[in-house]
Parts: sequence; C-alpha cells; structure tokens
Amino acid sequence: MSDGAHRGIGAERALETILGGKRPPSKKEEETREQVRARLAKAASPDGAPPTSYGAAADAIAKAFLAVIAEEPETELDGRSLWDGVKRRWPAFDDWVGGATGFQVGWAVNCVRWLAAESPVPNPAILTVSEK
Repeated sequence: MSDGAHRGIGAERALETILGGKRPPSKKEEETREQVRARLAKAASPDGAPPTSYGAAADAIAKAFLAVIAEEPETELDGRSLWDGVKRRWPAFDDWVGGATGFQVGWAVNCVRWLAAESPVPNPAILTVSEK
C-alpha cells in the first residue's frame, strides 16, 4: 500500500482510501508534477495563517520541505533530515501546522521525493501486515 504522493494524489484523498474505505484514486484524480508544484506554492506558510484541513497541513509540510531543500540542497530526502531542517528554520512549525501526523510527514517526504524524480519510500505510518 502506498500513500499516493508519487502519483500526484493529495494526502487527504489518500487517507480516505487507506482509512475510510473509499475506492482507490482513479487516473483522473492524479495530478502532474507541475500541478502539484502549483498547489504547494499556494499552500500555507509559517509566516501566515495556519492550514485549515488535514490535506492543507500535509501540503504546508511539503512546501516547508521544499524550502529546506532550496536553502540546504545537500539535505537528504528522508523524514528525519527534512523535519530537522524545518524545525531549525521554524522552531514552532509543529504547533503552527496543528501537530503533524506521521502520515502527513511521510506523505510530504514522498511528495518532495517525487518532485525531485526520486522513488518513493515506505510511509512509516502505513503498516503492512502479512502472514507467512
């Protein structure tokens, strides 16, 4: 199971499928990299009003990750490195965003990885159980 970020699927829509039982997103719901970049450019920024929904908060996290990468291009594209970069730049970011969930951070990592043409990594908030 994937968080959908590498297909241009927003965090809120992905969660509707993962937790809410909604059908998987269709090809028509996928956005291009350009569309995702445009959406993130409009996302909330820590110098303004906080995001107003789960998906908007995930977009704000991804936007902050992109800002970190722009300022510190050597930053590894993993959750710890990106989150640490955000906290250095905006110490109160987690409170501002409303308390980031593991899924939001994992989705934002995969979103910026996809925008950088890197492969997705497992979202740590998604547990896959298998019986052998």
